[in-house]
Amino acid sequence: MTVFFVFITISAAYNNPNQSPASGYDYYEDPTGSLGLSEILPIFSNQPVPHNTSGSFLFGNSQSTFWIRIPLKELTPEAREGSLFIYNPTVARAVLYLPVKNGDTTSYQSLPSGWLSGAAKADEHFVYPAFMLNRNTDFSQDAYLELSSPFTQNYTLELLSPLQTAQTKEGLLLLNGLLFGIFFAVALLNLFTFFELKERVYLDYFFYILIMAIYQGCLLGIYNVFVPEYAPILMGNTIFFSLLTMLMSIVFFRSFFSTKHLFPTYEKWANGLIAAVFSGIVLPLFLPSSLVNLYAHSLSLIGGLSMLYMSISAFYHGFRQARFFIIGWLFVLIGVSISFCRNAGWIANTVVTMNITFVAMAINSIFLSTALIQRVKLLMREKEAALKQSYEAEELAQSRELAFLQAQIKPHFLFNTLNIIASLCRIDPVKARKLLLDLSEYLHHSFDFYPDQKLVSFSTELDGVRAFVRIEQARFPNTLEVIYDLDEQTLPMIPPLTLQPLVENAIIHGIRKKNVGGTIVLRSDWTGDGYRFFVEDDGVGMTDQQIKNALAEEWHPDKGVGLSNIHKRLLALYGQGLIISSTPGVKTSVSFWIKKEINNDHRHPH
Repeated sequence: MTVFFVFITISAAYNNPNQSPASGYDYYEDPTGSLGLSEILPIFSNQPVPHNTSGSFLFGNSQSTFWIRIPLKELTPEAREGSLFIYNPTVARAVLYLPVKNGDTTSYQSLPSGWLSGAAKADEHFVYPAFMLNRNTDFSQDAYLELSSPFTQNYTLELLSPLQTAQTKEGLLLLNGLLFGIFFAVALLNLFTFFELKERVYLDYFFYILIMAIYQGCLLGIYNVFVPEYAPILMGNTIFFSLLTMLMSIVFFRSFFSTKHLFPTYEKWANGLIAAVFSGIVLPLFLPSSLVNLYAHSLSLIGGLSMLYMSISAFYHGFRQARFFIIGWLFVLIGVSISFCRNAGWIANTVVTMNITFVAMAINSIFLSTALIQRVKLLMREKEAALKQSYEAEELAQSRELAFLQAQIKPHFLFNTLNIIASLCRIDPVKARKLLLDLSEYLHHSFDFYPDQKLVSFSTELDGVRAFVRIEQARFPNTLEVIYDLDEQTLPMIPPLTLQPLVENAIIHGIRKKNVGGTIVLRSDWTGDGYRFFVEDDGVGMTDQQIKNALAEEWHPDKGVGLSNIHKRLLALYGQGLIISSTPGVKTSVSFWIKKEINNDHRHPH
């Protein structure tokens, strides 16, 4: 909205018919560019010349020098206090010959402008030539304006009041500041992203935006204001920067869509466009700048259409991010098309037609940045999926290659625990020693069993649980609370590694996934003919389908092989396996029952 508001404000200041001479302007074409004011004055006085009433001169790609006569005597008093604006930032030479009173005589004062003048300009140092009328101006005489440009010979003349002059300068600088700010913010964002992800596509986009900003600075005459001493060099290479921008847009497009591997046909077409760009770079050696400029504009139009077509095709091939390219390049095509028509002399220079390409490119940069952000999200999802598949494959391999009881020891669990112990050795040796003892107890409990040993004392099983809990509490401080509502002295013997895997599942798949910590309760109830043990947590909970999968015979990523194995062992021993009840997002309760008679028959002290 800010951009359009600025456009409206500036356009209102420009399009003021009261500031133009009523009879318009006479003009003369000098094909050789060799005539001076002394030769021009007789031509305007002694022979008929073309006349223009609109103030817009659409000479297109002509190589001639044009002279325009400005009838000062027809200006209103307000206009005589103002400035003459010439809307063409790429004009190379603009000289205003202003009649100035010197006592009783009048002589012409030459005021040079244009990018070829560099720091020697004698105008208001604006983005395009702007001359303030001298107080000593002889308004009974005519002023003469000499104009020439190697790019486009389109000029719109307006005489603005002091207030309109100030509004125009302020509005245009605000617009340019906003658009350049968008460009550089996008460029820096992608440079930092490249350093973080080390993906070339972000570096390609950074250089594309950077070259685009330099090119737009040429088109908008920014260097005439801020670095006038370098304006001749920078403006003289406008076509080069235009072609380099096109080149970088193609390189970025290829990199983003991986055309070499995914779209070989488009890769060939992109290579053809690159060859056309390099041809344009050498054309200035053989052709005049105006024709090369027309070639560059045509190539930009063709390239924009090509990338729009390829983006649409990529979208239909499943590249969802291509929709941002489609929208962005639609804006670019509109801007380039208007710029092409302006360059060819079909439409006049106005604040809209001169800035439309820059606005379109800024909008395009926002959409392309959105596409890159979506790309990051996609890469993150793919990475997560790859890690998940890797983890699942590792777990599945362990479940098939190792016995169930030994498979409970996860390598990453040991690795993280040992790392914590190593870190604590320096800052808290006592705590490190306790944690090392807990790990020893946990490993002892996990490995010290025999295949034919079906039961262990409850205290032995509980020691393993407590060791595991203390390790988890050390790894994730202040996030886990375990309540033991048990009478260890009266509880029966139970199958080894029954409680500990249930507690481990409750921590890893219930509490930890909640990201805010939680509580686990271990409790037991006497049922008259046996004991029922409960492991309850207030974690993320389980759906009915997850419960079904967890108790199934096959391995499942949500609960692993542990629950199904425990379920089968309990079924074999007691005729009743695990009972799981859960409310998603609230709590989960896993319970199992041990019959008293069977427990007594299999009492094997550990």
